[in-house]
Amino acid sequence: INTVDAIILTGVLEQCYDPYQLINGVFNLLKNGGLALFGFVSTNFLPYSTDYWRVTKMGGDRLVLSQFLIVESHIVGDPKNPEYLFYIARKP
Repeated sequence: INTVDAIILTGVLEQCYDPYQLINGVFNLLKNGGLALFGFVSTNFLPYSTDYWRVTKMGGDRLVLSQFLIVESHIVGDPKNPEYLFYIARKP
C-alpha cells in the first residue's frame, strides 16, 4: 500500500460493479501526492454482462473527488453528450 507514483486506468471503471471500491483501491496503492489518470466511457452503452454504468461529467467529478483532487479534466466529443471523460487526479 502507498507504493506507486502513478496509475493509469481507462475503459475499466464502467465495467466494475462498484466503481467507488476501485477508486478506493487506486487511492490505497498510490503514494501521497501520486497521480492517477482515469478515463470513463460516457456514452455508447455496450450490451455486455459487465457493462454496468455510464457517467456524466458531474458524476465523474463526484466519483473522482470522493478520494482525489482533480488536476485536470477533459471531455471528448460534444460537451452536452460526451463520449469519454478523462481525469488527471492527485492523491492529497
